[in-house]
Amino acid sequence: MPKYHLQSYWEERYKREPGLYDWYQTYTRLSPLISKYVQTKHKVLQIGCGSSPLTQEMVQMGGFKSVHNIDYCQIVINQMRGLHQAIEGLSYAVADARAMPEIPATSFDFVLDKGTLDANVSGEGGIANGQAISQEVYRVIKPGGHFLVVSHASPEARLPVLGERWRSIEVFCLTKPSLQGMSAVHEATKEDIEIRGPFPTTDADMLSSLDRLEAVHFAYVCKR
Repeated sequence: MPKYHLQSYWEERYKREPGLYDWYQTYTRLSPLISKYVQTKHKVLQIGCGSSPLTQEMVQMGGFKSVHNIDYCQIVINQMRGLHQAIEGLSYAVADARAMPEIPATSFDFVLDKGTLDANVSGEGGIANGQAISQEVYRVIKPGGHFLVVSHASPEARLPVLGERWRSIEVFCLTKPSLQGMSAVHEATKEDIEIRGPFPTTDADMLSSLDRLEAVHFAYVCKR
């Protein structure tokens, strides 16, 4: 199994595969959920941005004015800066989502993660790494802001990592895109996306039933 939790894995992967790639879901598919919790005037942070074109599309297609991206791999940050240097409102920096001292507290209205939490939880010390990310994101979000986590993991596995610090957490289920849809990231459409929820985390029986669903990703919307 690939060592997704290691920085060295990603450094080598981005050297080998420098092109754009979206994990899990595209902006086109996620936009109905994103627009439910954030306005285009708000400040947005994406953690573990990798080579995803999602925030580029948030700016160019969605009209967002300020989207900052971080990743702990210098290689991919250099690649993305080079690709998007002419796009106003889009910025990139090297930072580790587990500890972001370079980002002041309560700086962002909305924080987005697609797979970074999953990658950090997958290896040795994973739960502690995931909890550190949740804690740091809580710190940098403004009161009333939201943290959207797109994950392959069911509520039983992911809610303990997110922790109890959040005022509320809502759970959604998203149908997985086809491989063809993911390979043509700029041509993806919303026609085959189904978003079910929100499911409150207080309904244990409902959350248990979600564990049995197939061909879905889970989205967790955490409110500070």
